[in-house]
Amino acid sequence: MTTALQRAAARRNIKKAIAANRRGGKKHKKSHRSGRSSAGASHSEGIGSAYLDGKVAAQVLSPAIDLAIGVSAYNQRELDAAGYARTANVPILIDWRRYEQTPDDGVQARWAGIRPVLLFVGRVSPHKRQDDLIRMLAYYRACIDPNARLVLVGGYADQAPYHARLAALVDALHLTPAVTFAGAVTTAELVAYYRSASAFVSLSEHEGFGVPLLEAMRFDVPVVAYGAAAVGETVNGAGVLLETRDLAQAAEAVGLVLERPELRERLVAAGRRRLEAFDPDRVAERTREVLGL
Repeated sequence: MTTALQRAAARRNIKKAIAANRRGGKKHKKSHRSGRSSAGASHSEGIGSAYLDGKVAAQVLSPAIDLAIGVSAYNQRELDAAGYARTANVPILIDWRRYEQTPDDGVQARWAGIRPVLLFVGRVSPHKRQDDLIRMLAYYRACIDPNARLVLVGGYADQAPYHARLAALVDALHLTPAVTFAGAVTTAELVAYYRSASAFVSLSEHEGFGVPLLEAMRFDVPVVAYGAAAVGETVNGAGVLLETRDLAQAAEAVGLVLERPELRERLVAAGRRRLEAFDPDRVAERTREVLGL
C-alpha cells in the first residue's frame, strides 16, 4: 500500500485525466425519481424515457391487478407507490444447477495467474456505472496495486454511444491493457470469469434485485458494492456495502478485502449462508404462501 501523500497525488492526477475526458461532453445527472445516471443525452434519453414509460404503464395497470409481486422489498415499495392495492415480494427463482457446468477453457487460460481481477457482471448501461468502475480502477492501480485488472461482463449492442464513451475514458486514463470488455458471454464463460475473479465490485446506482451479487457469492467471490436501491437488501450483510460512491473509498475497501485473508474468509462464509435464503425450495414455499396455495 502506498502512503497517504502518494494517494492524494494520484487522486489529483486521476481527476485531471477524468476532467479532460469529460470536456465537451455533458455532466452526469441523476434523476430524483429514478436514481439513474444520465451520462449524456445521446445514450440516456432512451433509457430514461423507457423507465418512465414503465412507471406510467405500472400506474395505469394498477386498478386492474389483484396482486402485484416484486422480486424484492424495494420493488414492492415501488409497486405500493404506483398505487397497487395488494403487493408482496418473492425472490427471483435462480436455477443454481446452471452454474455447475465446466468453465470455458479459453477464459480460464486467459486469466490464469493474473491477480487481482476485479469483476462486474451486468449489461453495459449508464445506471450500472461502468464508468465509475473504470475511474476506481485508475485509483486502485495508482495507489494500491499496479497489476489490478477490471473485467466488465455484459452486452453493449444497444448501448453503443455509452460503450464508446467508456472506451474513450479507458484511453484517457491510460488503462487500455487493464480493462476488458467481455461483452455478452455464454454460461460456461460466465462461470470461468467468476472462477477467475478476485473480487466482485458494483457501483451501480439502481438495482431492483441484483442476481450477479448472488452469483459471486455462489463462486466464493467476495462482494464490495454500493448500497443503492435493492443492493443492500440482496447482500444483507454478506459483503462490504458502501454508503457512498466515493471511488477512493471503494478502491480501498476492495484492497482491504484482498489484503486480509480473514476478512475475505468471513465474507465468503457469509455469502454461502446468504444463498440459503435463495434455495429453490424456499423460494417455491414463499411463492405458494403469497399466492395462498
